[in-house]
Amino acid sequence: MRPSRSLPTAGFSLVEMLIVVVIIGMTTLFAFPRAQRMFEHTNVRGARTTILNMINAAKIAARQSNSSSSFVVTGNQVRVDRTMLGVTETVQQQDLNSAYYVTVTVTGGPGTISFDPRGVVTGGVTTTIVVSKSGFADSVVVDGYGRIRR
Repeated sequence: MRPSRSLPTAGFSLVEMLIVVVIIGMTTLFAFPRAQRMFEHTNVRGARTTILNMINAAKIAARQSNSSSSFVVTGNQVRVDRTMLGVTETVQQQDLNSAYYVTVTVTGGPGTISFDPRGVVTGGVTTTIVVSKSGFADSVVVDGYGRIRR
């Protein structure tokens, strides 16, 4: 009689699989809040960049058309308006809450920053626009001459 050969066992045991699942679960548990904060911070920065681009678009619109233009903040919506020959048209508009899930507030000045045909702020008031989400905040400051600071 021949001795029976046992077949080699292939694969993983249940204990090994459970250990791997627990390690993946713990890694996800610790990594998820950090990734969520990173996404919130990225949304705030993206909204701030959009605001910077739209303020610059308002300056350029005023210079190119040789007329006045304005950057307007209404709630969480921002837009660029251009006024030519008494007619105001919206050049660009975006809802920052629906795009980036952020809140926009204006301090230190009106919600409208107007530029003359030279691209200089009319009224000379320094305006701060604050973008915030879940404890993260970033700001854009437009001084009385139209210079932009962060």
